[in-house]
Amino acid sequence: MLNRGQRLDWFDSPEIMIEAGLGVLAFYLFGLHLAMSRRPFFDIAIFRDRNYVFGLFMVFVHGAIIYLQMFLMPILLQDLAGYGIQDVGRLLAWRAVGIFAGMLVVSQISDRMDPRIVFAGGFVCVISSAWAMSLWTMDVQAFDAGLWIMMNGMGSAVTYVPLSLMSFSTLPKRHLNEGMALFYLGQTLGTATGTAVIFNVLTRSMRVNHDAMSELLTPYNELFQHGAVSKIWNLANQSGLAAADAEIARQAAMIAYNNSFYFIALTALFLVPLAAFVKLPKRQ
Repeated sequence: MLNRGQRLDWFDSPEIMIEAGLGVLAFYLFGLHLAMSRRPFFDIAIFRDRNYVFGLFMVFVHGAIIYLQMFLMPILLQDLAGYGIQDVGRLLAWRAVGIFAGMLVVSQISDRMDPRIVFAGGFVCVISSAWAMSLWTMDVQAFDAGLWIMMNGMGSAVTYVPLSLMSFSTLPKRHLNEGMALFYLGQTLGTATGTAVIFNVLTRSMRVNHDAMSELLTPYNELFQHGAVSKIWNLANQSGLAAADAEIARQAAMIAYNNSFYFIALTALFLVPLAAFVKLPKRQ
């Protein structure tokens, strides 16, 4: 439903309505099973631990936003910025450098600092990288791309360890196995959901921006009547009109990518203060 909703105009499509109905029914049966079964999939008592519930929510969001830039980046660099596939691969490799650096940092400070502060610091890296990418143009330089890709990798590494510590700090030992399984499931579901959502945001933004700029594509617009523009994008013939529409499509796509990165940055920014609600046990 999430993947195909934008293309099928959401609930105007019978397919989307069927998929939504099946999803609601599945969640209902799952809740019924947890509440009434003698041997449910897991003990619902784990949801009485506030830190763990917070961790489940945050790991879902972590999975939903932490990888989104990497899904969008290769398409942007190759289709709009003109990088070859090998150059894109080299730039994406900087994320591994960031992950390695982030793991080194966490290994040195995780026992010395409040995990809530470390978590917030990791999200600052994610926010700054997404914010910087939201300001890119089609002339983005390789150094800028590599720098902020590395920053994204560092943020993903730094946030995960303190998030795990906060989530399981107060969970009883008898629930650790169930809690760990749900924890990883939450991240997987978050990644799948976030990917579907961000591509819906991207697709919708492309269409809206293309429609808005196409309204200016008229022979009465003075910009198309003077200089080189009138020769390259001559709206009086089919080839000139096609060239102008192709450029509008490129610009609309670039704005859509900027909007998507901006959306990621704002989402991460609103989540950072939530770490303050975690109550950690006193250290021995």
